[in-house]
Amino acid sequence: MRFDSENGLIFNPIILDHIGNALTGCFSPNGNLLYTMETDNLGTNLYQYDVSTYDSLIIENSKTLIFKYGPGTIGQDMQNGPDSSIYVNPDNGGLLGVINMPNRQGLDCEYKVDGLDLTNCGTSVSRFNNLIVMNRLLEISKLIIPDTMICPNNVYKINVQADGATYKWDDGSADSHREISVPGEYWLERKFDGCTQRDSFYVNISNFKPLDIVDEYEICLGDSVEFFVENTWDFLSWNDGITSFHRFFKSPGVYKLTVQSGICIDSATIWINQSEDCNESFSIYIPNVFSPNGDGVNDELQVFPMTLLLHSSGGSGIAGETWYFRPLIQLPPGMA
Repeated sequence: MRFDSENGLIFNPIILDHIGNALTGCFSPNGNLLYTMETDNLGTNLYQYDVSTYDSLIIENSKTLIFKYGPGTIGQDMQNGPDSSIYVNPDNGGLLGVINMPNRQGLDCEYKVDGLDLTNCGTSVSRFNNLIVMNRLLEISKLIIPDTMICPNNVYKINVQADGATYKWDDGSADSHREISVPGEYWLERKFDGCTQRDSFYVNISNFKPLDIVDEYEICLGDSVEFFVENTWDFLSWNDGITSFHRFFKSPGVYKLTVQSGICIDSATIWINQSEDCNESFSIYIPNVFSPNGDGVNDELQVFPMTLLLHSSGGSGIAGETWYFRPLIQLPPGMA
C-alpha cells in the first residue's frame, strides 16, 4: 500500500496475512512507517511496521513491539497531531499516549504512554474526529504553573492564555496573565469547554542584598577616597579588574561595581570627581585612619605636608618651607 500524505489517500494496497487483530492504525508523517494497535488474548499492543519497501513479507518481518498494554485495554484511536507527533488513545481515561518521533524506527520513535494528561480537567476522549479536536486537546493539557524564586525588585510574569478560556486568580482578577512581586502561595482556575483546571504555586524572594551606596565623591590632588561594602555576595568585580570589597580611589574617574549571588545581579556606577574647591597652595590632608603595613599609603598617623609661605609687607614671598605635624600621642614601637 502507498500513502499520499498530501491528500490522505491510500492506494496500491498490499494484503498482510500475518498481521494481528488491528483495532486502529496511523502512518508516520513521512509515510514510511505504520503504527497499529493490535489485540490478542493477553491484551493490546502498540506495533510499528516499516512499509517503505512495499513488500508484504518484508513489512511483516519488520514488525516491532513499541509498547505492551495490560489486559482490558481496547485501543480506541490514533491520529497525527498538528505538532507532527502521533497521539494514541488506548482507552486509558484522560491519559493519551504520544509517539514523539514517529518518523524514527523502533524504540527511537520515543513513545510516552502518559504523554498528554487530561485527567485534572475531567476530560475523557474516545475517538479523535479531526485536527481541530487535536488542537483543542493540546490546549487543555495539564495546567502547571511552576514554583519560582525571584530577585528583590523583580516580578514573576505568568501567561496562561488559551482561546475561549476564562480565568479566576486567588485575588479575584480575571486576566490570562499576571505579574507577582510579593512572596506567598497563589492559585489559578482556568475554565473552558466545561473543563475546570486549577493549579497552586509558590513565589519566594531571594535574600540577595541590592547595592545601597553613595555613588558620587569629590577628591583633591593627593587625596584619596576610601570605599568599603559589606561582603554579602558570592561574586564582586570592578570595571578596572579589582575584586576587593575594600579599596581606595586616588584619582578621578568613573568606576562600575557589579555583584552577584545565585540568579541575582546588581550594579552601580561611582563617580570620583575632581573637586573645584581645592586650594593646592594651602591644603592640609588629615587621614581618619592609618595602616602601618608598608604600602606607602597612610603608614604613619600625621598631618600630610603643607607649604607655609611667608610674605613681606610688600607682598613678595621671602621664605617657603614644608612643615610636618606629628601627633602628640605615644605610639607603639615601629608605628612612629
